[in-house]
Amino acid sequence: MQVYHLEKRQKLLDEGILIPKGDFLHLDRDYPFGSPTEAASILKGFSDSGPKGWKADEGDTPLRQFKEATRTLPRTTKAERLVIQRIGQYIFRASLMDYWEGRCPLTGISDPELLRASHIKPWKDCETNEIRLDLYNGLLLSALWDVAFDRCLVTFDAEGQPEFSSHLKTSTRLIWLGTAKNLNK
Repeated sequence: MQVYHLEKRQKLLDEGILIPKGDFLHLDRDYPFGSPTEAASILKGFSDSGPKGWKADEGDTPLRQFKEATRTLPRTTKAERLVIQRIGQYIFRASLMDYWEGRCPLTGISDPELLRASHIKPWKDCETNEIRLDLYNGLLLSALWDVAFDRCLVTFDAEGQPEFSSHLKTSTRLIWLGTAKNLNK
């Protein structure tokens, strides 16, 4: 059987149906193999390989990129980690939800799942628990505005008007200016 597969492989190479590319053989066009096992055996060059005996060309796929980026990490897409949770964050959020009447002051969005309790002075930089939980150290923002605020792409002037980072595209700033309200109550 092995000789048959080697001969068949050579014939497909000679006919230009199989094309060598680096460590892989590519099919130039559809070919009616008898079974996936036969295809794998012919491509690999021996009869007992089956589907486990050959590897697909991953090219520049997300899987190949993932494997390259994580080759020194454990071989999984999950990892255990130790987390220090913000105790009291739910109290801070509840006070902001109450103060802002459950709405983002910029967009009017009121779906709790889309609202974030944002700290003006970041939690990690607060010297005391009192500052961390201070209602006036927070904004209730929709998720998009929260990300922009957290990454210093937007801030607010004394009147509550958004001021945008020069890192944002002009088109983004114009869209946001057209939809944003004022932070003042």
